[in-house]
Amino acid sequence: MIEAKNPFIKLKESIDRNDYEEIKNLQKICLEEDNIKLKLELDYKIARSELKTSSLNNINEFMYYDRNKLIGYIGVCDSQRDEIEISGMVSPEYRRNGVFKKLFSFVKDEWKKRNVSKILLLSDNKSFSGLEFIKSTGAMYGNSEYEMFLRNKPTKN
Repeated sequence: MIEAKNPFIKLKESIDRNDYEEIKNLQKICLEEDNIKLKLELDYKIARSELKTSSLNNINEFMYYDRNKLIGYIGVCDSQRDEIEISGMVSPEYRRNGVFKKLFSFVKDEWKKRNVSKILLLSDNKSFSGLEFIKSTGAMYGNSEYEMFLRNKPTKN
């Protein structure tokens, strides 16, 4: 476990190409370490950000750095319904230092500004740290999502 020496937090409405690459690199590290899946929606977010100019109406990207190294991330997906979804990660070597908890405090502040009643906290069911964090918030289990893959090509009748 490494403690951040010179931490700072970057808050943005949307990600740019540099953010995208940094988040993808952190995701790769976390996936290799934990053997899990993360629903970060980065391709959707970067495509959407390139279509519009930033107005900072809503903060959707919460990034935690140690010096110039991204060590934690939470992304908000606003589905235009009465809820927001959040998903994120912390570099394995920086875990248990309160990084995710600090980012989540900013997410909660943002949630209070919006006219939504629920936050959906997303985690892979194999992510011990993710599930423990969700449990620590007092959240209640709602539902599960599954991926399905078609292994054989459909045949014509």
